Amino acid sequence: MATASEAQQYNLQIRALKLVQKSATSITQWCDRRLYGKISSNPEKETQIWSGFLTVDWGNAKMNQNWEDAMVASVHQRLSPVSDMDRVDLFCSLDMTGLPSALSECISSTAFDAVDKLVKSNNGQQILNSYSKSSEESK
Repeated sequence: MATASEAQQYNLQIRALKLVQKSATSITQWCDRRLYGKISSNPEKETQIWSGFLTVDWGNAKMNQNWEDAMVASVHQRLSPVSDMDRVDLFCSLDMTGLPSALSECISSTAFDAVDKLVKSNNGQQILNSYSKSSEESK
């Protein structure tokens, strides 16, 4: 049987987790209102914002993990309407060093998923060839 102090601690943890979830929802809504357009329109600024959110320390491993999961889900949500080619371009244009690992993994996985879709598409090879030529011309 749980003691009164264990019950209080459990209730405190539940309230703290709800606070993390509510804060994450508020952050996502704020980003939706403030970060107009596609993520690829200003990737450096947006990754800086997400990096700041991902480095918040709630002082508890479980709350930190819930926060990180919510922030990564929000980044995925921001990336979902972006075209496959734009996701690849975003990945190629960003310097991933210094980004929180959860953010760089999110951007990387969406870019690799996009490459996979492009390769498997009907005109995938043509798209990749044109991308390869345009990147060589920019050098």
